[in-house]
Amino acid sequence: MTGKQLISQPLSMISTILEIASSSLAASKEQLGYMEMAKEKPHMLDDAIISRSLKLYKEQNENSTHYLRQCKIWKQEQLNKLQLMQVEEVEDCTNKLIEVTNKLLAIFSYCQDHTINKILGKDDMEFALDFLSGKIKLP
Repeated sequence: MTGKQLISQPLSMISTILEIASSSLAASKEQLGYMEMAKEKPHMLDDAIISRSLKLYKEQNENSTHYLRQCKIWKQEQLNKLQLMQVEEVEDCTNKLIEVTNKLLAIFSYCQDHTINKILGKDDMEFALDFLSGKIKLP
């Protein structure tokens, strides 16, 4: 972790946290669609994009873990049915977000060894061997 400490939020923040988790999930699903296509052409990505994306999505997973911890704290309170439903909705959305984020992290991790920077950094012989062995595909 990055040393961030969980600051317990009041139950009145549940709709805000749900909105953050929901919008993050929607954006991450959209990004996953793009990255599933880009996985077939990782040479279109550069090291900087991969590095920033890995950092961003690792941080998103940390935040998601905080949301789940917050839900556990809220569940220890006396919740009415509506509040319990909202907490469970945050948990469900956050668990889906973690799943999508982990898929994105896996794709970015795969792509980091196949970026345009890595290809251009190879000498001619290494490039030829990688191409002939199928490690590098032409666009």
